[in-house]
This record gives sequence, structure tokens and C-alpha cells, in this order.
Amino acid sequence: MGKANWSENHYEAAKRALGPNLSVKISNFSDNYDPSGKYAGVIMYHWRGQFSWRNEHLGYNGRAFYVAILDTRKWPQDAFRRAGQGMVHDYIFKQTFGESYNQNTASCGGFAIVEGQLKFSSLWLNKTESTSYANKWYSDGKKELSAPEQELVKFAVEEWKRHGKHRTATIPDWLDQKLSGKAAHQAVYEVGDVVKSLWEGPIHGKPVRRGDRGVVEDATVVNGKITVDFGGGKRACMCLRDIAHAG
Repeated sequence: MGKANWSENHYEAAKRALGPNLSVKISNFSDNYDPSGKYAGVIMYHWRGQFSWRNEHLGYNGRAFYVAILDTRKWPQDAFRRAGQGMVHDYIFKQTFGESYNQNTASCGGFAIVEGQLKFSSLWLNKTESTSYANKWYSDGKKELSAPEQELVKFAVEEWKRHGKHRTATIPDWLDQKLSGKAAHQAVYEVGDVVKSLWEGPIHGKPVRRGDRGVVEDATVVNGKITVDFGGGKRACMCLRDIAHAG
């Protein structure tokens, strides 16, 4: 659902880059909330591999986690030309960041609010991945945001509904626990789960390639690792950031 291992590869990585007290910024270029409205939203995690950036399109600096929410009722008709293909988010991405989503320079998530109901699906934004930058990102193959991404978006949308645009909200401790995986003790896998490797290298002298599948043998998290058997004598303790559900 969305980004693979989001807590480690995005949230904890953002803490290392920006400091422990992270926040959500509701863009000043967002529209205000109307309970009967239809909105598209995008949340930026990092741009060109950096958790802080310069948005030349809007003329402002930005940083994780940046949220823009636009009223689709105000969009020109041609903005919906590919909406039927799940492409409604390419318009908001270009309006906000000045480039097409398919340049694949940003790790971000897409969502929508329709008559007050939050939806976490984006066929394209939530399935992108890239290894071109310092902070890489991978998709879990699902068009819905992953569980921690959903929690962050819920918080951002509630802040937007209550306080409007141009607001910065510090992530509270209770949410920090969920986003970092601590609330669930990072128990995101069970014995027998099929996973895929996001890492390449040797295990006991035998190669493991990105995409190779294995089975969780021991789901107990020790130092951020669980035991995975890739078969053929390739059994190892794998970092949570280096594996994902095979789907």
C-alpha cells in the first residue's frame, strides 16, 4: 500500500535529516475546506532525494512534510482529461511543483477528499519508485497509501479542516509513535509471509537480487531486522528497510 517500509525509509530518514521534531505544512496555495467539496491532495516526502528543497515554480522553500489540497471544482476542463485513468493527481502535482509527476523526481503520496470523506488512492503517485537519488524509495505495488502514510494524511487533513491553509502543525507524540512503527513494535510481518528483497548482495556467498522472494522464518524484530529464508541456503537477518511484502 504506497511506499514500502515508509516508516524507516521516509519518516526516520526525515528525522535524521531535519531533526526529531517533524511537522506538517498545509500549503498556502491550498484551497479552503467546504464539506460538500471535491478535493485532490498531494503530500511531498522528499524531492530529488532531499527532505528540504527550493520550489522555483512557486518561489518558496519547502520541506517534509508538505501538503497541498486543491478544489477540483475550480480546475479547467482539460485537467480531467486523464482522470478516468486514475490520473487526476498529475494536474495537482504540476500545479504545485511545476513539473510532471512522470519525471519521477519526488517521493510523494496522493489522496482525495470527496464530500468530507478521505480516500487514500492514487494509481500513479502511490506506485512510483526510484533509486536515482540519495534517499531512494520503493513501491509496495498498491495504489493505496501505506498504513503510516494514511495516519499522517489523516492528521494533515484534520488540521486543514479545522485551521485552514498556510498552517504548520508539529507532529504530536502519539502520532510520532505510529509513524515510527514504535506503537506496533514494528511487527509488520508474520512467520510465513512472502517478502521481496529491496537489496542486492551476497548471503553466505550466494547472490540475492532485488525482487527475489523469500519467506519470513522469524518475525521477531531484533535491531531492526527479521529472519528471512530466500531458499537455496540463503537465510539471513534482513533489515526492515531492505524488504517489502511481495503482494
